[in-house]
Amino acid sequence: MSRRILVVEDEEKLRRVIELQLRGAGFEVLQAETAEDALLRASGADLILTDLRLPGMDGLELLKAMRSQQLQQPVIVMTAFGTIEKAVEAMKSGAEDFLPKPFSLDHLMAVVDKAFA
Repeated sequence: MSRRILVVEDEEKLRRVIELQLRGAGFEVLQAETAEDALLRASGADLILTDLRLPGMDGLELLKAMRSQQLQQPVIVMTAFGTIEKAVEAMKSGAEDFLPKPFSLDHLMAVVDKAFA
């Protein structure tokens, strides 16, 4: 049985690149453009990979909403606007890891593999 990863990214091209990389590595990929949509799909995923900046609810709010709903899947937060403060806030909120953009696909896979280890 393959593991399912929910990719929450409002930029379609990046979402597609991530999807292709993860599918190529044998994962099943679910997608969402917004955190609100992601909340509806999160229970069906084994790992959540979310952008920090999203329209409406942001990635940290998504993480906090998941935890308040007792959803305990690992969450990796991605952002092009990474600061030490945001990384610390994400980790304190329960994120598994923080992935600054741009990232290599090898780095993405290393972070995903670490989350499943």
